[in-house]
Amino acid sequence: GNISAVQDIHMDQALISFTCQDCHVSNSGHSFNRKIKKINNSSSEEGCASCHTSTPHVIEQLNQHVTTIACQTCHIPQYAQKNPSIINWNWIMTGKVNRMYQNNSHNRTLLLDENGFTSATQLEPVYLWDDGSDRVYTRGQRIKPQELTYLQRPSERNLKSKITPFRVIHGTQIYDKKYRYLISPKMQPTGSTFFAGSDWNTVASQGMQAIVLPYSSQYAFTPTVTFRRINHGVTSISQTLDCLECHGSTSRMPWEKLGYEQDPWSGNAKANTENEKQGSE
Repeated sequence: GNISAVQDIHMDQALISFTCQDCHVSNSGHSFNRKIKKINNSSSEEGCASCHTSTPHVIEQLNQHVTTIACQTCHIPQYAQKNPSIINWNWIMTGKVNRMYQNNSHNRTLLLDENGFTSATQLEPVYLWDDGSDRVYTRGQRIKPQELTYLQRPSERNLKSKITPFRVIHGTQIYDKKYRYLISPKMQPTGSTFFAGSDWNTVASQGMQAIVLPYSSQYAFTPTVTFRRINHGVTSISQTLDCLECHGSTSRMPWEKLGYEQDPWSGNAKANTENEKQGSE
């Protein structure tokens, strides 16, 4: 979709005035490279560092952060700033729920639609270790129905991994109870709902036949989750995360889930308190 200046500083016509092609270099004219590269420099680095270098800050302590923290982590403090982002898709709701809107100053924002999509704006990212590669669910792969099935997530942490912001989409979808894998139901070509006019057995059978996988005629529902890294939505420097938004008692960082025993800023609770007081003055 379109990215306005409000959503990403790089698109601000009065400042940088980038186009998509300035970062997403196209070799064939139609396909965009996954890695962002600096134009006319075949030996350039990936991502933000291709233009900003790997030591872009005046303060050396901030440059040290770059070794373990992605630029996007601090420079994209939230996503879905203007346009709502899907945060949940519950297939059970398809055709059974009414639309739900939020009215903000006479602007109606759709929160829940008839397909079971729940959307929201002004969202705080989820932070995970990421080396730029993904683990993706493949059709036919067995699942544990009572546990979360990851449709997409970053690879296991390694020496190249950095703490990176992700948007998350939770789902509730059907799986085959006998074969214990996710079902790809046939979607309807017309109408406002994806599975309108057919029961689950019908759309499941037709969908699995199309991808040439057996269907047992026994289905149930299971939770899924998808993590997608965030690259768009870079803010101005004044809106970038400051120290106390990641460290201290009000930290947004899930340090324990990231593998730390405690906030790495300081193991001294008293020192943290003093630093927080100084930061608020």
